[in-house]
Amino acid sequence: MKLLLIVAALAFALPVYGQEKSPQSDSHEQRAQDKIETTPPRQIAPSNSGVVINQQTSPEQKDRAASSSNTYFSRLFSPENLPSIGLLLATVVGIAVAIRTLRTLVRQTEATEVAAKAAMLNAQALVSSERARVIVELVPQAIRSRDNQWCRFIGGKPVHMTEDEILAGRHLRYTMKLTNMGRTPAEILSFRICYSHLPNGARELPQDDVGELLEEREFDHLLGPADSIEIQEPMVDVNDNLGRSIEEIRAIRELRTTLVVHGLVRYRHIFSGGDTETSEFCYAYSPVTDRLNKVSRPKTTRADN
Repeated sequence: MKLLLIVAALAFALPVYGQEKSPQSDSHEQRAQDKIETTPPRQIAPSNSGVVINQQTSPEQKDRAASSSNTYFSRLFSPENLPSIGLLLATVVGIAVAIRTLRTLVRQTEATEVAAKAAMLNAQALVSSERARVIVELVPQAIRSRDNQWCRFIGGKPVHMTEDEILAGRHLRYTMKLTNMGRTPAEILSFRICYSHLPNGARELPQDDVGELLEEREFDHLLGPADSIEIQEPMVDVNDNLGRSIEEIRAIRELRTTLVVHGLVRYRHIFSGGDTETSEFCYAYSPVTDRLNKVSRPKTTRADN
């Protein structure tokens, strides 16, 4: 900035200096012109055929030739041209300052963009750590005791099941449990439960497999941080979905097909901005253990509706 002010001051002072010096330069030019006019013309002798004249250059001509090169620079840096030179220098310095300022602005813009991206990542990390996350589990209503007997719980205590209850398949009943693993509340909106029969003993449900619907209903409930709720109705009954015929049931028992129970829960949280989140679950039935086992399925996705 100081350099630019100095150049501007020089650009203002040089025209004044040039105007003061211009009369003197005019007098010098007038004397040079008078000297040229008073110089007598040189007589050149007629050339004779076949005669070579070796004319020596006079000392005055040598001085005039030597001073001709200096005349260009003298006129270039004459006082009347100094204002133009000063303006040229000021322009060059101004361009250099402008380029330097532009580079500074570019660096500042890049630094601002980096800071904005870092702030966005921090905000996303904060949302990810504080948002509600609902997971879904299928909880068995009966377990095997140490003596390999099926027991159900009454008042929190295990009670042996009768043979009629086991034949009725009551040991294969499950309830759906929702747990909020986040730090903020989750608003439960609805849930859906389906089942599918997969061929050739497959145990992973394809992404596009919708299956047959068991239950779908609205479920308006606010689930606090680290809270859980167990939905008693509807009950997921594996025995009722093994098959519609003896052949279908036999295919599952012989591992030629696999029963898969799957579904999803829709919910919202304070950071979702009105969008709906979904938490999916998927369980496969094992005839060997008579249990539902959790298998691969996307856990949480953004719902379309």
